Amino acid sequence: KLKYYKLLYAIGYKNIDVIICQTELMENQFLKHNSKISNKTSIVVIPNPIDLSIAKTKIQEASNSFDFDYIVSAGRLIPEKGYDILIHAFKQIKEQHQNLKLVILGNGKELENLKLIAEKLDLANDVVFPGHVTNVYTYFKNAKLCIVSSRIEGFPNVLLQMMSQNTKIVSTLCAGGIDTIPGIFTCETNNHKLLKDAIAKCFTSNTEENPEVFKKYLNSRSIESFIKTINENLETI
Repeated sequence: KLKYYKLLYAIGYKNIDVIICQTELMENQFLKHNSKISNKTSIVVIPNPIDLSIAKTKIQEASNSFDFDYIVSAGRLIPEKGYDILIHAFKQIKEQHQNLKLVILGNGKELENLKLIAEKLDLANDVVFPGHVTNVYTYFKNAKLCIVSSRIEGFPNVLLQMMSQNTKIVSTLCAGGIDTIPGIFTCETNNHKLLKDAIAKCFTSNTEENPEVFKKYLNSRSIESFIKTINENLETI
């Protein structure tokens, strides 16, 4: 199967002028397995954009009806998202924040397994699974803290959505480039103790300056900026 995919890469990519990678790590991994492609094709790194106009529209539509304090994560309920790790980290966070709940937005095959983990940790009433929601922005805005707990990602666009609404953001280093994002709190992947420490530190840290920090960063990843960078690279061919 791997040989078949390599053949498709060799046939398909040789006629492409520019290949865009989301992160430098993605570029390095791509070239590691397709080193000859760079002889004929330009490979550039352009970070994923975010459409901030959508965020502004969505946040005006409605607000969630939770009447409790919560931290939130969002994505498909699959092993790669690391929600099992997050639930274990949350168990320790609850010791200092007894009224806090964990909200995990999304659907997926891991739902029953995650519910079982929560039950075994005596968190059945404290980990909430609302399922798929059409407007994640209101959940992010009203949360005490937003979390990306993934084991691996291309790049988690949900992280940018969280930054557009909240000042307290925690993310695992699940993708290239996350370590360079200003104002967020990070930790290594696949370690619930390190994730707990990052969440605890974020809770107690002053993040009042983050709205401006995040705004500047997100503006650099606008749709307009993304298209402009693509056009500039096409002009050099």
